[in-house]
Amino acid sequence: MQNPKTIFLKAILSKKELASVDLNYAKYELEAFLVRDSKAKKYLESGKISERSKEFKQIVKAVRSVLRRAHSLFEVGDRSEEYLRFHEEIGEVKTWKKLVELSEAVLASHASSNERKEDYKELYTWLAKKVKPLNSIIDLGCGLHPFSVVFLGKKKLKGMNYLAFDINNSEKDLLDLFFDKTAGFFEGFYGKADVMNLRNKQSQKRLKSLDNCDLAFMLKLTDHLDRGQGHKATEEILVSLNSKYVLLSFPTITRSGAPMRFPKRKWVKYLCNRLNYGIEIFETKNELFYLINKC
Repeated sequence: MQNPKTIFLKAILSKKELASVDLNYAKYELEAFLVRDSKAKKYLESGKISERSKEFKQIVKAVRSVLRRAHSLFEVGDRSEEYLRFHEEIGEVKTWKKLVELSEAVLASHASSNERKEDYKELYTWLAKKVKPLNSIIDLGCGLHPFSVVFLGKKKLKGMNYLAFDINNSEKDLLDLFFDKTAGFFEGFYGKADVMNLRNKQSQKRLKSLDNCDLAFMLKLTDHLDRGQGHKATEEILVSLNSKYVLLSFPTITRSGAPMRFPKRKWVKYLCNRLNYGIEIFETKNELFYLINKC
């Protein structure tokens, strides 16, 4: 007899736009939902599961909703064809100028990175002044953000080490190809993308095992990590990271484009004060950045 969780996972990931979701992450979210919903857990454990039942459909719908929010798929839908096109075009790149051009196109294809397109140069200029040296980066919940490293400047890319982690399998191959191409233009550059579920305790142990780095990105990530349950998850990751600096960011406008009533996150300052971390703020028209100094 097939495992009940396997039946649910197959149904949850049957949607085309969720096909690239890491199976272990989907299983984690299913189990987390069952902990929160005792009726759903009782239904699963009953052994009387029917894919046509109301209970089955409700569970599948609820977990899919969580996965879509985590991947921002409610905005972009299935992107497999677009990623394939980018993969082919980047694979044929012969010049740095062309790779920068394609990187800008990739960033413009996703809502979150597209919102920063006019601010990347200014942001990286500010970071280069604040974070010295800036030779190594860890990017958590990275999405397509690693493509923005082209704005850091040619001198900084020589000898740069860039590790990128996300829960989305579909972006890994595209990022690794970008890193390989970048390494071909800059001596000593190394980049690698991998899958990581940051809400998993094992991932926090993995973070502790990583080599020290100069800067870690956690852009528009903490709201997903904490999910209205305080800020314990964010704090645990901040403490686990072997990084001198950590950059958090938060949107200052709603999805409809209206300004948020309370865009500043006071809890970040309180948290840093308690942990004895330094903090500086950088603000653009639609995003607020907190640079945390752990030194």
